[in-house]
Amino acid sequence: MTLQIVHLSALFEIDLSGWRNITRVLCTF
Repeated sequence: MTLQIVHLSALFEIDLSGWRNITRVLCTF
């Protein structure tokens, strides 16, 4: 159970960083 939570949180963090990169690219245009 705890491993699943850690895995999900890790995916969420990667998702957030990905969205930040996307917004940065959009802001440069």
